[in-house]
Amino acid sequence: MKKSYFFFLFFAIYLHSHGQSNCAKANSDVVYGYSHIKTADDANNLEYLKLWSSRALESFNQVMVKLEACSCEKSYNYTQKIVELLNSVENSESFEKSQSEIKKIRGITKGIIKELQLCTELELEKYSSR
Repeated sequence: MKKSYFFFLFFAIYLHSHGQSNCAKANSDVVYGYSHIKTADDANNLEYLKLWSSRALESFNQVMVKLEACSCEKSYNYTQKIVELLNSVENSESFEKSQSEIKKIRGITKGIIKELQLCTELELEKYSSR
């Protein structure tokens, strides 16, 4: 009986140490959304641009949910800005204006990725010091 308790204990420790942090989970969604933004930036018409920006919007909405648990305020604020810009792209009738917004979003997304890396490192340090 004691062997099964030890096995369970070591298995739980293994899962805890190898599980992704909240920030790391958000980071993977940001990278996924960024890939949609890059595709939208390469679009040559408004319909194609809107298609990929709507996919990016779905990703960044998921990012916002995960960032609430991450406690990375700068990334959360950047993500809110991206969601606002993506909503304006969906409602836009101008290809040039939408392209301009997508270029802004690309820059902001790079900032999110940098901030999330810092938050992930801090979160991992916090867990490892326990």
